[in-house]
Amino acid sequence: NAKTLDYIIGGIFMKKTTPKFIKPLIFILIALVIIGVFYYCSRKKVDNNEEIAAEDEISVIVNRDLTLNYPSTPKSVVTFYSEIIKTIYKTEHTDEQLQALAGQARGLFDEELLKHNEYSAYMDRLRAEVKSYKDAGRFISGYQIEDGYNIEYIKSEGKEYAKVNVKYYVRE
Repeated sequence: NAKTLDYIIGGIFMKKTTPKFIKPLIFILIALVIIGVFYYCSRKKVDNNEEIAAEDEISVIVNRDLTLNYPSTPKSVVTFYSEIIKTIYKTEHTDEQLQALAGQARGLFDEELLKHNEYSAYMDRLRAEVKSYKDAGRFISGYQIEDGYNIEYIKSEGKEYAKVNVKYYVRE
């Protein structure tokens, strides 16, 4: 079979007077073209997968219905909020996506916190801070929430609060 392939390639591309070093050169060139095409196609798919992953990360957060699926514990509220914050500061997004992510974050706020964070002022601060992070090449790469045993419950003025400590990891 190798002899047949050699005959086909030799018959199509070369005359009998062609020097012997030309055949290996043609095989090497064909191999390089195949490797180049494979490399180009595989790199293109990786970039596409990263875009899809970022889009999926945003859509998973935005599509969560907080009226039906509000986090049940203080730790899970902080976990979801931290996931939103990490996504805002780490992924590329449009202004519409930023507004949707901010809407989900505000959906976790109680009435008192919403009163202190009027929507337009909140969005202006958020856009400015995200731009500052992007300009400096910074992003939130991860976070760590203390376990449930270290949550501190506080009562103040007839209201109950939970204090949950979170560490955010910022990369530059």
